[in-house]
Amino acid sequence: YGTQRETMVVGVRSNLYQGGRACGRRYRVRCIGATYNFPRACTGRTVDVRVVDFCREPCNGDLNLSRDAFRVIANTDAGNIRVEYTP
Repeated sequence: YGTQRETMVVGVRSNLYQGGRACGRRYRVRCIGATYNFPRACTGRTVDVRVVDFCREPCNGDLNLSRDAFRVIANTDAGNIRVEYTP
């Protein structure tokens, strides 16, 4: 069965997905703030994720993190968050 690392995945919007060429690409993601005025949304940590899917419109932003990946960088009760990401 899968390891923790295999659950650190992301779906990306079409501009990043590039017709599937982005699959396997890795991004380091960091929460930079709440979208909806949620107190202490960010944990201050970063997470490394691997692109495994396409995020169909309406996609809430460029990245759709797996729940496990989201939990590393933010409080899951925050819902949507603002992030910065680098390859």
